[in-house]
Amino acid sequence: MFARAALSRTSAAARQLRRSDLYHFENKNGQHFPFDVKNKKVFAVKFTAACLFASSIPVLACVWQLNK
Repeated sequence: MFARAALSRTSAAARQLRRSDLYHFENKNGQHFPFDVKNKKVFAVKFTAACLFASSIPVLACVWQLNK
């Protein structure tokens, strides 16, 4: 009986967190990205650097393992 009561309180709290009306997002152009895209040259440099860094990690790991 106590387990059911605790479970029902937990599920009610979980349902409250999943509600989508707790958050408000502006419907402006470019506001749905977690980064700034207004300056396209800076964005291109940052995006290229992030892609090169992310794709170089496996290559560097292989080179390190082969030279070990």
